[in-house]
This record gives sequence, C-alpha cells and structure tokens, in this order.
Amino acid sequence: MPEQFRIYEFRTPNNNGGSNWRDRVVEYLPKIGTILLVLLAISIFTNLFSNPFELLVMYPIFIMSLVLHELSHAYMADFLGDPTPRLTGRLTLNPLKHLDLFGTLLFLVCHFGWAKPVQVDASNFRKPDRAMVSVAMAGPLCNFLLAIISLTVLKIAFPYITNDKTIFINFYSICYYIAHINLLLAVFNLIPIPPLDGSRLVHYLLPAQYKHKYYQFSQQYAFIIFILVFMYAGRMISPITSQLIRSLFTIFGVPILF
Repeated sequence: MPEQFRIYEFRTPNNNGGSNWRDRVVEYLPKIGTILLVLLAISIFTNLFSNPFELLVMYPIFIMSLVLHELSHAYMADFLGDPTPRLTGRLTLNPLKHLDLFGTLLFLVCHFGWAKPVQVDASNFRKPDRAMVSVAMAGPLCNFLLAIISLTVLKIAFPYITNDKTIFINFYSICYYIAHINLLLAVFNLIPIPPLDGSRLVHYLLPAQYKHKYYQFSQQYAFIIFILVFMYAGRMISPITSQLIRSLFTIFGVPILF
C-alpha cells in the first residue's frame, strides 16, 4: 500500500466479533455532532452581540490559515512529482475543497479545529521518504511564514497607524491574530503523532531499526493519543505559542498589547 496522508478511521474489526471502543465512539458521533451544533449556535449568537470582531475577523483568519496550510501540502506534493492533489482538486484556494465540516464547527465552538488531509501517493516520488517529509513540513512552514509576514506588515505600518486609535486597534488586532493563529497551527501540527505532520519528520529521522516499531505503535495507539493531546492541547501548546509570540514581537520591536 503506498504511503499517504491518511484519514484515520474509527471503526476496526474486533477479534471477538463484538463491537470495540472505536465502534462505540462512532455510535456516539451523531449525538456529539448535535451537541456541537447547539453549542455552535449559542457561540455565534453570543459572539454576534458581545464580540463581533472575533466573529468577523478571527474566524476568517483561521479558515484562511487552514486553507493555505493544506494548499502548501498540495503544491509541494505536486512540485515533487505527485499529481494526486491536483487530480483530487486540492490545488485551489476554494475553502470548500479543504475544510472539514466537523473540524471547522469545532473551531467556532472552542477555537480549535482542523481541515481535510491532503491525499498523497508516495509511489510517484523519486525519493519517497524525503519527499513525504517535505510535503508534511510544507504546512507548518507556511503557517510560520504567514506569522512572520503579518508581523513584518505590522512593523512597517506601526508608525503610520498610531495617530488614529480605531485604525490602530483594528489593524494591530488583525496582525496579532494572524500571527497567533498560524503559530498555534504550526506548533500543533508538529506534534509527532499521526495524522499530524510532525509524525512524518520523526519517522524520517528515526534509525531504521525503530521505524517499523514507531509505525506499529502509531497505528495502534495514535487515535487515543490524539484525543488526549487534543483535550489538553491548550495547556501544552499555549505556553509555547505565547513564548514564540513574545520572542517574535521582541525581534520585530513591536509592543505586545494583548
């Protein structure tokens, strides 16, 4: 089976012929989806009146960042010789081709989510292992670059926007959220568990005798680890992201107002 970015399935057969814990998760998904939709409606209704800036600016920034992240995967794979992303319609800025419904709704509720993984056929690459790492790292690298670009624009514009308080706050907030959200996405995707991008890098760097063990372990326990990481991602990633924000703002010589 060719290597690819996989969408991990919840349902797997049980040796005893009965349903396992993954089957039970699938059974509860409709109920979870209903709860999320209710929370989404409450969240949007509340934000519409309490924080319209977040609804009208922060959410579009997140969607844009996710789309460019996945588009970077697709372009890198296509550049290295795999036409799969092009044939599946992923070489586009159209958000509908990239966004995952559940992942997008989850961000609207709890400010974190994901997009559809880009399918890649490694058999089309001359050097599959190296190419797959390049494809995987293209996404986080894109997010880092977007953060740097937003801070560069803020640095250049800073002397010209301080005279108008409204313009200053809005412009500063947009640049800050672009940097913050993209750094958050980059750091999260570098966590070394499938299907996140960091797992490709770890698999490539591991000595040959450990690659198969890591693959077996990730296939067997990745879903559980991913759920645990997702539940506690804020506590783990926020300090790293905050430190990166502080460091980058210091480097660019721009004060942190949030």
